[in-house]
Amino acid sequence: MTSTEESENATTRPPSLSPSCRKCVNVLQHLVSGLANDKSEESPPLTLLKAIAGGDPNRLRVEKSRDGVVLYLPVETTQPNLLRKWTKFLDDNVNIEPPRAIATSASGSSTESTPTNPLSIELKCRKCSTVGPEGGARAFLLGPTPLSVVICHNRVRSDPEELSEILTHELVHLYDVQKLKLDLQQCENLAYSEIRAAKAAECRNTFSQLQSFCVKQKAICATNNLFPSQGRNCVQKVFARAFFDQQPFNEK
Repeated sequence: MTSTEESENATTRPPSLSPSCRKCVNVLQHLVSGLANDKSEESPPLTLLKAIAGGDPNRLRVEKSRDGVVLYLPVETTQPNLLRKWTKFLDDNVNIEPPRAIATSASGSSTESTPTNPLSIELKCRKCSTVGPEGGARAFLLGPTPLSVVICHNRVRSDPEELSEILTHELVHLYDVQKLKLDLQQCENLAYSEIRAAKAAECRNTFSQLQSFCVKQKAICATNNLFPSQGRNCVQKVFARAFFDQQPFNEK
């Protein structure tokens, strides 16, 4: 190979992943690849993915990517209309570069019709910015094209328990858009989803006497990322109703 060819290859070769990003990717890929084989107590991410995919984990297709995993769910997605509205809202209200942050995490059988707009989700690791809605997040949902769960490898330890918790939080948001048809451009809808996500993830194993406080503080922090002047009030308004909404975990 000539020096010119070597130079050309070097310029087209993607940059190598940092050690923290590589660790995040490896743990994420291992975690997701084992979801469908979860034979013990069903993990929260699997419960959410099964609910989104129609109840059958075998309908999930997983492909590894350079910086994470791509999940393909053979169901009709409802997200384009809701998430494009959300993107337009952020264009008008938040000064960040596309793709847009949608929600943040505070620190089939042969008889089924083929969907015309199947749902795919990219799960990826990247170094996150210190500004905009992702500035205070360890992970966030991006959309609408591609729909992605981004994990901030520069803010997490990337152990399996932590990444499972992060996936649970962000998949609750996806479930709420896909199944509950929540429009997250509305402050109270976002607060509702953040309360559910915090209870299912960060505060899942908190002592019952303290869980309500844990959920409320996490939800206020996350909602404030996108609605700084309204977040606390929105969480207060919907807290009682959202705290006891445990879909899809109460459907197993």
